[in-house]
Amino acid sequence: MTILRLLVLLFVFGATGHSATPALAQDVSALGDGPLALDAADGVEWRREERIFVAEGDAVARQGGVTIKADRLVAAYRESAAGKLEIFRVDAEGGARVESGSDVATGARAIFDLDRSTVVFSGSGLKYANADSTVTANRTLEYYVKDRRAVARGDARVQDKSGRIAANVIEARFRQSGAQALRTAIATGNVTIVTPNETVRANRAEYDFTRSRATATGNVRLARGQNVLTGGKAVIDFKTGISRMTGSAKVSDGGRDDGRVSGLIFPQAVKP
Repeated sequence: MTILRLLVLLFVFGATGHSATPALAQDVSALGDGPLALDAADGVEWRREERIFVAEGDAVARQGGVTIKADRLVAAYRESAAGKLEIFRVDAEGGARVESGSDVATGARAIFDLDRSTVVFSGSGLKYANADSTVTANRTLEYYVKDRRAVARGDARVQDKSGRIAANVIEARFRQSGAQALRTAIATGNVTIVTPNETVRANRAEYDFTRSRATATGNVRLARGQNVLTGGKAVIDFKTGISRMTGSAKVSDGGRDDGRVSGLIFPQAVKP
């Protein structure tokens, strides 16, 4: 998710300097030290009383290899303690798209809250994709810059080369440095994990991508071909193929977990 991190840095420190479009080439340089190139087919307005900049019509902002596109960009600013203008929120409206190299994030709308270091995409077409993975949702897609954490809500899905995770809500954490690979994903509500060999269903699951291991809890169902195990908790090692199921998928009459695990095994379906 480098693009979103860079995007927030852009609006914290970015500004239009001498290389900017003529409409924003003078006083706006007080916004920061780095130039922000801003242009739009229908023009750019600086509304001083409202303390906003508005770019409309195929609006584009570029800086440091990052490109933000939308039908309309609105940047709200305030005066900092040092007396400089400081942008604290940017709204991208209509086909919001953020690009940096092969990384792309999209949504109908996007709100960049610089005080909270968050980016929230909403509307249709919610998707974040890099060279290693894809995150999608149908309600909102949030990104917490400092934590390098994304939260997908509503038919949330995370896909990478190892498989797919689907749930009502998925919180995906990315590595703090290096490649933009997934580190962990916490899925809640109607969870399904699908790999080439297994399908796991549960109420909640945490997937450790660095170890290729998942811990699933609540009405767990683990299927490998025709073979099925059900229980209350499962630890699945996708690398070794070893799975351990414990607890009961159903509570006994006494109101306690009897610890029993159920299974349906087809010996002829087990590979030697």
